[in-house]
Amino acid sequence: MMEIAKLDPHEMISSVKSQYDNVAISIESHTAGESTSLYIGGIGALEGETVREKCDYLYKHYKERILHLGSREPRGRGEMVNTLLIPPVSKTSLFSIIYFTIDGFLQLCGHGTIGTIECLIKTGTIKPDGRKDIPIPLDTASGQIIPVAHMSDDGEVESVSVTMVPAFVYKQASVSVESIGTFDVHIVNIGTFFVMVEAEIVGLDLDNATKSELVAKGLAIRKAINEQIEISHPAHPGVNRVDMTQFYSTYKDDRLKGRSAIVYGVDRLDSSPCGSGTSAKMALLHYKGELKIGEVYTNYGPAGVPFKAKVVRETKLGDQMAVIPEITGKAYVVGIRHHLLDPSDPFQDGVQL
Repeated sequence: MMEIAKLDPHEMISSVKSQYDNVAISIESHTAGESTSLYIGGIGALEGETVREKCDYLYKHYKERILHLGSREPRGRGEMVNTLLIPPVSKTSLFSIIYFTIDGFLQLCGHGTIGTIECLIKTGTIKPDGRKDIPIPLDTASGQIIPVAHMSDDGEVESVSVTMVPAFVYKQASVSVESIGTFDVHIVNIGTFFVMVEAEIVGLDLDNATKSELVAKGLAIRKAINEQIEISHPAHPGVNRVDMTQFYSTYKDDRLKGRSAIVYGVDRLDSSPCGSGTSAKMALLHYKGELKIGEVYTNYGPAGVPFKAKVVRETKLGDQMAVIPEITGKAYVVGIRHHLLDPSDPFQDGVQL
C-alpha cells in the first residue's frame, strides 16, 4: 500500500524551490483596491548615476528576468504595478524605488509607494521602535519623495502620507475626439503628464460609469491629445506625451470631496483614486482657485475607498509655478509569491495577448 504523504506547507515550498535556479520573490499588497508587487532581490547592481539611468540599465539587462516576469502572464498580471527597491542615489534617502508595469517604467506611483512602505514595515525592514510617525525618504525617477508611516499604539501602520514631487498645470487646451466632440481639458504634470477631463462635460457620471465606458473614452482622449497637442516637460524634454487620462468631479454639496477615475496603459482603469492622479487633481483645483493650501480633500476612486490629499505649499520648477501635494492612504499585505521559471517552459518571456 502506498504511504500517504504528509502535507507540510514549508517542506512542499522548499522542495519546489530547490528544483529551480531562478527564484524571484514578491510581497503582494493593495492600496484602496489597487495592487502592488514589491520584488525582493533577483538582480545585481544597476549601473547609472540617477534612477532614470538605472531604469534604462534594468530594461537593457533584466527585461525578461524582472520586467516581463512581473507583468506578463502566466506569472504576472498586466494590471499590476510592480516596485523594486535598490540602493539610494542621494545621501539622504534610504532606498531608490523603481516602478514598472506591463507598459514599461513609471516616473512615480503613489499607491505603489504606500504599498511598498506597508511591506517594508510588515517585514521588519523598517522598525517602528515606538515612533508614531516614521519618515522614509526614497529616490524616484521623478526626484526624492518622503513618505511618512503613521503608526498605531500597537505598532501597526494606520496610514502612509506621501509628500509628492512638484505638480503643475502645464496648459489648458481644446481637443477634438471623434466619438465625443470638441471640449477643453487641462494638462497637468507630476513627473508624468495627465490630461484632466471634467467628467460632466464628456457625459460621464463617475458614481455610475462602467469600466468599459471610462476606458474607451479615456484612451480616445489620450490618443487625441498626443496627436493634437505638443507637450514637453520644462526640465525633462524626454517626458513629452500624456500617459494617463483622469476624469474628475467634485461633489456639489461639498467642495472638499470628489471622485476620480484614471485610465492608463493599454486598457487599464485604476481601482484606487491614484496617488499621482490625486496629486494632479490637487494641483489643478489649487490653480483654479478651488482649493487652498492646507485644505484636506477626500478623493474617491472607482472601488469606493478614498485618499486624503492636500497642497502643502507652492513652489517653482524653473519659471514654472508648481505645488507640492501630499496624499494619505492605507495599504494591506495580501500575500507572498515565489516566481519560478522552468527552463523548458515555452513562455520564458511571458505572454501578452
